[in-house]
Amino acid sequence: RGKYNDCTYNDYPVVFDAVNHLQSTAWRINKKVYDVMTTLWNAGSEIAELPNQEFYDDPPYPIDPTTDEIKNHYKLKQQIRTKNNINIGLRYRVNESIKTAEKFLEHNNIWFPHHVDFRGRVYPTPKFSYQGSDIERGLLMFAEGKPIVNNEQRDAFFIHGANMFGIKGSYSKRLAWVAEQEHALTTTAQDPLQDTWWANADKPFQFLAWLLEYANYMKCGISHVSHLPLAVDGSCNGLQLMSLLLKDKTMGASTGCVPLDEPSDLYQEIADEVVKRLQSDPTATNLNLLKFGIDRKLMKKAVMSVPYGASYFSIVKIFQDAFYLRSVQSGEESFEGKLRKHASALGAVTWNVLKDQLPNALNLMKWIKDTIKPLIKNNIEVSWVSPTGLRVYQAYPNTIRKRITTAIGQSYRKQTHYRDPLDTLSLKKNLSGIVPNYIHSLDASVMSIVTGCMKQHGINSLAMIHDSFGTLAHDMPKLTTVLREVTRDIFKNNLLISFDIDIKDYYSDNLESPKQLKQGALDINQLTKSLYFFH
Repeated sequence: RGKYNDCTYNDYPVVFDAVNHLQSTAWRINKKVYDVMTTLWNAGSEIAELPNQEFYDDPPYPIDPTTDEIKNHYKLKQQIRTKNNINIGLRYRVNESIKTAEKFLEHNNIWFPHHVDFRGRVYPTPKFSYQGSDIERGLLMFAEGKPIVNNEQRDAFFIHGANMFGIKGSYSKRLAWVAEQEHALTTTAQDPLQDTWWANADKPFQFLAWLLEYANYMKCGISHVSHLPLAVDGSCNGLQLMSLLLKDKTMGASTGCVPLDEPSDLYQEIADEVVKRLQSDPTATNLNLLKFGIDRKLMKKAVMSVPYGASYFSIVKIFQDAFYLRSVQSGEESFEGKLRKHASALGAVTWNVLKDQLPNALNLMKWIKDTIKPLIKNNIEVSWVSPTGLRVYQAYPNTIRKRITTAIGQSYRKQTHYRDPLDTLSLKKNLSGIVPNYIHSLDASVMSIVTGCMKQHGINSLAMIHDSFGTLAHDMPKLTTVLREVTRDIFKNNLLISFDIDIKDYYSDNLESPKQLKQGALDINQLTKSLYFFH
């Protein structure tokens, strides 16, 4: 962006320090995981979510077909070709990841250059990185290693393994699972190609990486030097930030912002309420939805979209895509082809549940949009300052569609189209973008400030992904403590007032603005005692 071309360290020292510290983290390829992965891949295995490497054949055209058989034939053909198209992308990604890992297999140190987007979010520039898929993250380990020397570090290490397998619930439950599986874990580590139950994990290759380290730790104890990146994830991070902005006690309790004996699970809460409402109105459509299965995984995408500008229509689209993807993967047609009808019905129920369960989050979204609307209508660019001091600019212009015609040889002419920006701002695009951009500027600030604090503590191995923070087991207790303290310090002030002031700096006397939102009674200091804020 042109506005940042002349930035120097003195302009945004927090952001510069965070980027440079993340770029200084040294990585290397996990050779043991690489060996298992390449063996499976070369054998054409489809375990551990590896994609099929062959194209599925089109179904044979029926002999003397009826009209219904022809329709079914073309539906099945479309499903198979969609599945092939999905697999092409997955195959390419896996193959490129393995080739990249092979290239750097003998390097003891790998560094990732990073870049910053206009909201302050920091990303590794290469496609292959620690912010990638389970394949890529499983292939990477820190070049630096540290021993696991106390119970707190050991528990963090064990909990990470349970997390990667997909074990939910309290820390004690996750630790108990690891203890119960000790024999299976150590046995599997000896020959993971023969004993492949690890491949059923939520994140199979990251779990495999942990499994191999676990076996060595159990054998060597504190003499084991761990290079494994552990990770702690936010509980509905976007909604966490909204609850902290609003000091909302109810939403804060549902997103892990207060001390709890067990982690809250907002996704499951919403799923349970949706099921309850579908059961209370047993229409044919609702019964079909219940038969299909309304679970946490299906609801997660819908709930996650709330802090990023969700609407009824966007949620319907999420459900329709989920229904179609499952029908492609299973080879069975869902809802007899009436995907839109069932997605609309589920979207309506879910949207009503969200309005009932998260009213303040939806009010916050509306308030943010209403705050900038007068500026956009008057063609005034929106700008605010994030907690790191970074000034964020948002100005999505209207565009006009233009056509280019190019000649190839003497006879063939090729036409293509592009969008040319105009001098006016798009009301629709700016209103759609403001909520996610503002929330992202906050999660970017938390990440950058936490990174800077870890640097001050002499901790150099970090894997930061905005709503998922990672480091070595040795340093994880310090990271989680710093994370809670930094977030408390950022949100102890009323950031909505700061945002309001930043936006209204651009208001003229004839522009009316919405009233400031009132905050709730959430005690922000409780955050430092909340073990399940990130877990």
